[in-house]
Formats: sequence, structure tokens, C-alpha cells
Amino acid sequence: MMILNTEQKGFTLIETMVAMLVASVVLLGLANMMIMTIRTNQQSEHRMDAVAKAQSILGNIKASVAPNFTLGSAQSLAYMQLCSPGNTGVQGTCPNGSKESIYTPTITLGQSPVIGGLILVGVSLVWQEHGVSKTVSLTSQVTL
Repeated sequence: MMILNTEQKGFTLIETMVAMLVASVVLLGLANMMIMTIRTNQQSEHRMDAVAKAQSILGNIKASVAPNFTLGSAQSLAYMQLCSPGNTGVQGTCPNGSKESIYTPTITLGQSPVIGGLILVGVSLVWQEHGVSKTVSLTSQVTL
């Protein structure tokens, strides 16, 4: 005669597979959230770095402004600051592939429309991030 045990202990194969499916969906969601967090942190880091570099370039341009100051000399100052010494590459750009070449500076100089003797100095840094163009722009006034 066979005795049946009505008290079952443990999990069935179906219960285990469902639990693994639920766990894998949760882990995939967490992995996606981690990837988005890393990407957002990288974007913030690039933006903070660009603002700091643009402020430094603007400060150097403001300190160098003289009556014979030109757009070319302002652009040269920007590239000298973005690239390592002796690493200016072709036509004042950082060599491709270097970490420094992430930013492309654009400098604008113009006369103040309101007050004579003031020069408006603009510094813009442009870079590519995940196929999207990002820009930081700063403008200041300098007295000759």
C-alpha cells in the first residue's frame, strides 16, 4: 500500500521559472536606469567642463584685449588654452582623437551698440555628445 504525503515542501519548476522571469525583468529595468544615470552624469560633467573652459578663455581674452586685438588673436588664445602646449595640430585645432579635441571654440568680437569704447566678447564651445550637438556660450563686455 502506498502512503501519499499531502504536505509538500519546496517550489515547483513553474514557480521557480516565474520567479526567475520576474527577477530578470526587474534587473533589466535596473540596468537601464544605471545606463541612463551614467549618461546623465557624463553630460553634466561635459557641460561643467565646457563652462569652466569658456570662463577661463573669456578671462584670458579680457586680460589680453588691447587696441590692436583681433578676432584671430582671440581665436588663437582659445585654441592655446584648449590644447596642450605644442599640441595645436593643423590650423590651430587640437589633433583628432585627443581628449582635448572634444570642444570646438568660436569667438566673437563686436562693438557695444550702447556705449562706445566697449567691446562685446563672446565665447562658444561646441561638442558632440551621443550624436547631438551641445553648446555653451558666454558673453562679456571689455573696455579698451
